[in-house]
Amino acid sequence: MFFNKLKDTIESFKITVSGYWNVDETRYILVMLNGRFEILIVKTDKKKKVKILDLYNRELISIIGAGNAISNTILVFYIFK
Repeated sequence: MFFNKLKDTIESFKITVSGYWNVDETRYILVMLNGRFEILIVKTDKKKKVKILDLYNRELISIIGAGNAISNTILVFYIFK
């Protein structure tokens, strides 16, 4: 049912492969270590909790990127929280 609706939508709006986009988002923690900024990449299981030692010395960053089926990309968005 979903794929039939998808096919109908693609045909009715005449969407080509350049219109197929994939968007992904990931999160990082920006911390100050030894007087300079470092990006801390934390990958854990969802069951484990990440322990941050200094809660006042970090910024959360979301990075969003997108590309389409013919290798076009858009600028990466950095969102500081």
